[in-house]
Amino acid sequence: MRALRVRELALGLGAALLALLLAEAAARWLLEPPRTHRGFPFVEFDGDLGQRGVASYRDEVSTAAGTIAFALGPEGFRGPPLPGTDTAPGKRRVAFFGDSFLVGRSLAEPDLMTSKLSAMLVERGAAAEVYNLSVIDYGTGQELLLLERWAPRLRPNAVVLALYPGNDVANDAIELAGRTRVSPGDLIRPYVTPEGDALRVRFATPARAWMRRHSRLFAVLEQRAIALFPSLGLRDRGATRAQRLRLGNAPFEHLELFRRHDPAHRWEVAWRRTEELLRAFQERCRGMGAELLVLVIPTAEQVERTYRSVELDIATRRHAGHALDDLVDWNLPERRLARFLRDERIDTRFLLNPLREAALSSSKVYTQDGHLGAIGHAIAARVVADWLLGEPEQGSPIAGAPTRRLRDADAVAPTLDFRVDDQRDPLGGGWLFWRAESEGEPWGWWTAPEAEIALPAAPGDLVLRGWLPSDARVPALLRVGEDDGHEARITATGPFEVRVPIAATALGVSSEGYVSLRWRVDETHRYHDMPIGLIVHEIGFEERKAAP
Repeated sequence: MRALRVRELALGLGAALLALLLAEAAARWLLEPPRTHRGFPFVEFDGDLGQRGVASYRDEVSTAAGTIAFALGPEGFRGPPLPGTDTAPGKRRVAFFGDSFLVGRSLAEPDLMTSKLSAMLVERGAAAEVYNLSVIDYGTGQELLLLERWAPRLRPNAVVLALYPGNDVANDAIELAGRTRVSPGDLIRPYVTPEGDALRVRFATPARAWMRRHSRLFAVLEQRAIALFPSLGLRDRGATRAQRLRLGNAPFEHLELFRRHDPAHRWEVAWRRTEELLRAFQERCRGMGAELLVLVIPTAEQVERTYRSVELDIATRRHAGHALDDLVDWNLPERRLARFLRDERIDTRFLLNPLREAALSSSKVYTQDGHLGAIGHAIAARVVADWLLGEPEQGSPIAGAPTRRLRDADAVAPTLDFRVDDQRDPLGGGWLFWRAESEGEPWGWWTAPEAEIALPAAPGDLVLRGWLPSDARVPALLRVGEDDGHEARITATGPFEVRVPIAATALGVSSEGYVSLRWRVDETHRYHDMPIGLIVHEIGFEERKAAP
């Protein structure tokens, strides 16, 4: 009897195992690797690297400058396909490694720093093959693994590592996994520690990582489960921004990058991880006979006062009793890296000063989502070209402060009019693209259902004027302020005006005299598959006119 039960149990387990194997085989046959980053359909799971670009991906992206073609090559990178091992006679081969800053989703390919570098080198009589091996949300450890994967085929003469401390330091340390809002891929990210000639790889959730790497079915089901139940992801809820500020911390965890800490603090550990990885990069490049340049890219807030700077400054004043600039040191990452890389004799070029200088005299060098725009990419290309051609680094040591592009509020009109000027400086996220009135089409800013802006503080109510097409869904509910505490309705298509009875002083005022404003509105229509909230003509604080 017992033998019969054992046989039945064995048969049941065997049948279950066979069913799992068949399900896994079907998953590998029918299902693509899961898309790992919400909102970025061109990124998929990679068992060794965490994520990679989708091979031969094609799409059109609507940007503030118009619609651009976005394409990835057969290896999942922007730019020309990777070549074979033989280099063209007389040409250097330059390989860039980076993250979303080099992917440049909102830029046409000719505007990328890699494309601009190729053109600049031709103009200066020093043509080279330039390749862009970059994937969004990569850390230095993942870039090192990527170098090891492709170096035998690519055999570069020069390697440019685009280091963005704004999230790379967090991406490099498992101690910070899930703690920051700037590292969405921490659940699947391989954390790399150099150990002699080898690389030790760890994952934040080892058991799930093993399953993910060995089972397509598990990887797909895990992603779908996280989409339904976000708590299954890797997210540290921690203290609120107000609580952090009252405790003397930075408003958000990722801004601890700009503060000093004790040696045992998790951010000091993270810095040491990044430094170890930079040493390993140098050793790998020396081993393959390639020069290494570390190109350090600052955050937008380090370069220029943005909507985010205003919003953080107001919160810091409200909850900590002093200005944001008294809490953080915007030059700290560059100064620390300058000392370390100099001591290690690793060639380095910093973009902080050149970008600040550009911000004084030109339009914003960053896009609305905080990445480098075409101007920033051109500056980076020029800096790298100078390095490749042996030109000395120009500019002063790391010093100064973010450029103040926002004029004092009392020196500007309280209502922003987008009729003939995009007035881009005070805009935060959610402002998709702008058209001037003279173009003969609906004019103003097309915004996402959520948008942010810094407005001059002035007396009166918040007034927003705009336009909706005839096929827009109305009524649309507009929610403004913290906790969506103020509401207004747009009840008809065509021109509209809404007045929200919220005082600027109730929102808090920054050192420049601005308030930060965030609103949400129902999706009213779509434009090239983009969800649109409003088309905005004017916005500002206005006093009610007295009745005649």
